[in-house]
Amino acid sequence: MLTLRDRMQCVAPTQEVLSSHMQHIMKVLLPWPVPSSELDGVRAFTRVSLREGGRLEHREVWAALRNNELLLYSTRGRQREKVVLTSSFRCNVDSSENTIELVTADRCLSLQFELQRPCQCWNMLLKILALTAAGAGRGAPLYPVASSLWSEVPTAIEKCISHITQHGLTVEGIYRRCGTALKISKLVELLNSTPNKVQFDPGESGVLDAAGALKLCLRQQVELIPQSHMSYWVQAAAHPDEAERLTAYRRGLDSLSAEQKAILKVLFEHLYQVQLYSHVNRMTPQNLALVFVPTVFRDYGMSTDMVRLTRELIIHYTLIFQGGAVVETGNFVVTAL
Repeated sequence: MLTLRDRMQCVAPTQEVLSSHMQHIMKVLLPWPVPSSELDGVRAFTRVSLREGGRLEHREVWAALRNNELLLYSTRGRQREKVVLTSSFRCNVDSSENTIELVTADRCLSLQFELQRPCQCWNMLLKILALTAAGAGRGAPLYPVASSLWSEVPTAIEKCISHITQHGLTVEGIYRRCGTALKISKLVELLNSTPNKVQFDPGESGVLDAAGALKLCLRQQVELIPQSHMSYWVQAAAHPDEAERLTAYRRGLDSLSAEQKAILKVLFEHLYQVQLYSHVNRMTPQNLALVFVPTVFRDYGMSTDMVRLTRELIIHYTLIFQGGAVVETGNFVVTAL
């Protein structure tokens, strides 16, 4: 949650409790009473300046993203709009203006955010929604990463992440469960030799094979954090202040090679997306961190500080990898991640 003065993280024991608290906050902020059923399933909620089409005039609204619906509540009068985001919708972001343009079959909406971070969060959620609804063409990356990054990422890694993003975000236990060792080993050999010919098995088994192959590819193909840099990361992870830790992580990433930084950015953007579905796949940031800390930090897989570090790279992905201040001020945003 971002308020005028603070940035706060709210933690609850279950997804249901978290959703209940979020609904209460939204009811307080909305200008008129709204039933709980209407707010059930909302993933992001913020105040934006809305323009439609080529019009110059704008209006202030509260925007809520729920499943495949954008709910717009006017700050003046009891006016509510529901925009259904079908498989054909697309979105474009203008980071310099903190603006997202949503284009549907019959409307073009421009949402301008007060701050950069909520704009980034909404853009991420909308991109995932677009992929979930429509998938993507064969042979292209299946989720939104800057095209310049893919030139630095091995094709084998891209193939695995793309398949899981399109087919496996809701598979229970993804990454904790994997396919058989022999099958994964053969799959990785094929990914390394002729990646464009790889066809994953359909259904859940193919997703689990891709998950196992990704972890093996990451261990085999590149040293994500060089041994000479490891002491820096260990010290950064042990710092008692969270803001200091996040700042140190950024500095550590800036010292890596272009390939290492690109792979880590792609990996943690993907893990950020996976944890958005933790209410279905049961893979919370903590669970994902426990699985991936031996892959990223090799010999420090049993360190509680390094597990926390890996978890923070996931939950603070946009903050660490996409920039922005550690403490932000301005508009109010509620985002259930």
